[in-house]
Amino acid sequence: MSPPPGHHIPIAVHRPNRSDLDIGTGLYRLSKAMLHNHFTFVSSLPDDSVEEGGNGVVPAAGRNIMDSLARCLRDSGHHVSEITQHSFYGWSFETQGPEGRFWHMLQHPDPWLLMVEDRRALHRRLFQRETPFERALANCEAALRGLEHVSEAVWFTRADYARSSRRHAQVR
Repeated sequence: MSPPPGHHIPIAVHRPNRSDLDIGTGLYRLSKAMLHNHFTFVSSLPDDSVEEGGNGVVPAAGRNIMDSLARCLRDSGHHVSEITQHSFYGWSFETQGPEGRFWHMLQHPDPWLLMVEDRRALHRRLFQRETPFERALANCEAALRGLEHVSEAVWFTRADYARSSRRHAQVR
């Protein structure tokens, strides 16, 4: 069944304003895919990776960046977990508060990539009218932009980052 003439079916093609989202229309669920939760940037901090006899880089580079980001978030009143190495290629921590838990992971595919994921319970993600994840992303962005060593910062959605990574890989 098609809509009546002059009636537009909302199609989410860009990150909508929070006030535009209505749980009943399903746009709320679509908005999660449109959130800009991949952040690329350049850092002027020195490389803190450690080469160990041909076994690769252990520990991974970027601990100093995560330390400065965690410190900035703590200074602005956020609870930040211990920073842990994520596999062999990155570092991660969680921020937690009354709004929920959010996971932050940094890796260096050149430039640096910080990914932030919503770790709240599914029912809290689906049915909260205000979006704590958007606030967590805004807090993270403010913290990163406040770090003197960070430049050339760009936010991406997960899909946009994947597309830009494929294009970049094909050009090389």
